[in-house]
Amino acid sequence: MKIYAICCTSRTGSSYLADLLSATRVMGLPAEYLNPGARDQWNHEFGIPEDAPGGAFWMHLQKMSEDGWLGLKGGAYIRPFLEQIGPARAKYLFLTREDKLAQAISLY
Repeated sequence: MKIYAICCTSRTGSSYLADLLSATRVMGLPAEYLNPGARDQWNHEFGIPEDAPGGAFWMHLQKMSEDGWLGLKGGAYIRPFLEQIGPARAKYLFLTREDKLAQAISLY
């Protein structure tokens, strides 16, 4: 399995990038699988009981692309997973927004 991580903060275009990568059908389906606030959403979407080991993230591994890519997207909360698997196993894309003021304003 090949892993890539889109490391980002809010309002950097990460959702747009994830949509584009998903549309290629060769780079997996990148999403915020490790977002603690979205665990219930993933469990519901995939019909996984709340007490299932590994949660929806591991079940979603079945949705890797034919080339075997798994795409992750998110902020600091993905770091423990990446450290656990070994940082050299993953490719990283760091997204930032040049205009920080516009980014801050767009949050509200």
